[in-house]
Amino acid sequence: MLDGKKIQGRKLVIKRVSRPQEAADCQALFISASEKSRMSDIVAELKSRPVLTVSEVDGFAERGGGMVNLVAGQNRINMEINREVASQARLSISSQLLKLAKVFPR
Repeated sequence: MLDGKKIQGRKLVIKRVSRPQEAADCQALFISASEKSRMSDIVAELKSRPVLTVSEVDGFAERGGGMVNLVAGQNRINMEINREVASQARLSISSQLLKLAKVFPR
């Protein structure tokens, strides 16, 4: 649905990757719950690269596994953000986004 859309004049490209190395050139990576068993390998491969990691796995951001965790709440999706992990990947999270999220470490 989002593939090919333009955001701030830049074309959004959605692609499925099967190996963590394939995500090294991405700007953002969504790691689904189906990849929970491979989560540590995926995160380790991208640790020093400026790739925004997003997941839906419980504790993804809180335990330092990734940057943004999407958590189903009552009638909405809540965000958990780990600023330390983002900083290690040389990424900064906007203050506006941080205001909307639960931020780790506290």
